[in-house]
Amino acid sequence: MGTFDFSVDLTELQSDLRSNELAYKISIQNRGIQTLHLLSITPFLPDSVKLSEARDQSFAAVSEQHDTIAKELDTIVQTVLDTEESILFAKRVEIGKEWIRQVFSGMGFLGIYVSMFSGQMAKQMGERLRKERAFRYSIENYQDGLNAQSVFINKSSLAEALKELYRLKLEKLNRLEQRIGGGIQASTLASIQPSSIFSTTYVLCFKRRPLSARKYNISFEVSVAEEGKSEGQVSIASASPIISPQGYVLNLIVVLSSILGVILKTAVDPILRAAAMKIWTEPFGLGWPLAYAVIVALVFFNVYEFSNLADRFKMALSWRSALLIGVLCGLMSDRVIAALQAFLK
Repeated sequence: MGTFDFSVDLTELQSDLRSNELAYKISIQNRGIQTLHLLSITPFLPDSVKLSEARDQSFAAVSEQHDTIAKELDTIVQTVLDTEESILFAKRVEIGKEWIRQVFSGMGFLGIYVSMFSGQMAKQMGERLRKERAFRYSIENYQDGLNAQSVFINKSSLAEALKELYRLKLEKLNRLEQRIGGGIQASTLASIQPSSIFSTTYVLCFKRRPLSARKYNISFEVSVAEEGKSEGQVSIASASPIISPQGYVLNLIVVLSSILGVILKTAVDPILRAAAMKIWTEPFGLGWPLAYAVIVALVFFNVYEFSNLADRFKMALSWRSALLIGVLCGLMSDRVIAALQAFLK
């Protein structure tokens, strides 16, 4: 075994199954007999994954600071556009209204339900966002910020305090870009003594799909060098997390599916069938069973991974599991309540 010997481990810290933010611990162990210098930790992330937090001053941490300042400048510019450029703002409002008309105009309960499952609603929402972005100006770097400053910010109608705030943030963005371009990765982040371990934590935010889980592949490249030597060595650690769909979409599917379950139950339950026939004169006869089903479905779906049902069905969080649980709670809400009561005893 040579003296240049180290290992890199990437460990996912315990988190909520339904969370789209995951924490990863990177551990770098020096298994050699010489001190190692940690040169850089560089994440390779898909475009839909953002670095929320980094507990070190590596290249990734500085890049995240850069992105944060760029987003803050972007927010200032969009606020100015919304207040000063009424034509652009009116156009974005018109696009939003047109999307609402497309989604809900001429659609009943069943039409909206089919639109959600077919993916048509998600497609229409993506098209709306694409059209809105065409009437916005985004800031990704210092040059974008300078262009926005000369066109939108340096107007006599804007307050001086707003102009000064923008200028200071823009200067900070420029300094961060100079640090990134100046080779921050070449500086030493830490020294790792023989038989010791260096650890740091990164928090990543993943973009969800609306209806189904999404699998990502993330990697972290670690570069180290021996003391007194300029040549470095690189090691890569990877992980493949699975991110659950958007919670509010699944909860909506559960609610709608529980109502469908109660409707199906009326076909075999004579009491519910009689209540359905009198719904206009005695609405509570069917209203209460619907309310029971919705409440039970919402509660059970949001905790079902901790129950035996998750082990039995082996279903990941998706529109399918939401549909199944919703319909079952509508069909057997009384049995589910009895099971919950027995569990609490």
